[in-house]
Amino acid sequence: MTKAVKILSRIGWLLGAVLLSPLIAIGFIYDLFYEVYKKRFKSFLLRFLDLTIEMCMVTSWLIGRLAIGIDMIGNIMCGNLILHFCTNGYIGNHLFRLSGVTISAALGQLITHNNDQINKKGRWVIGVLDLFEKNHCLLAYHIHLHNLEITNLTHKLRYTPPTN
Repeated sequence: MTKAVKILSRIGWLLGAVLLSPLIAIGFIYDLFYEVYKKRFKSFLLRFLDLTIEMCMVTSWLIGRLAIGIDMIGNIMCGNLILHFCTNGYIGNHLFRLSGVTISAALGQLITHNNDQINKKGRWVIGVLDLFEKNHCLLAYHIHLHNLEITNLTHKLRYTPPTN
């Protein structure tokens, strides 16, 4: 699936969700009046609490995805700057400036394959990221590799011609 098709597909899902929003609101109002009519306030309050918790979880997920997206854009826009800031002029294979890769994953690849090329400033950046999550860059790199494997498997399953 090309990136353009993926984007159009997600826009379609978003439009579908927007079109269903009035139905969700109508269902919520109907439920409220139904529970009041049946005098089951506790049931409605519990469902309202579930709704609140679900909205918090969805919001948290969206914020996380937005942060990862900004990180990927930062890798594309500032990849060379970060590479030169964190290494001793390394020009070999790296993940900086590649689409779909976070800065942390690119740093994790450097740690894994070219650890001797990382300078003091790079180690400081990695150390700051490790304050938020232990071995953050290595974990991000492994997640990137895992996502590549899934993409490759999906591609093989989808496009491998059947054998007789």
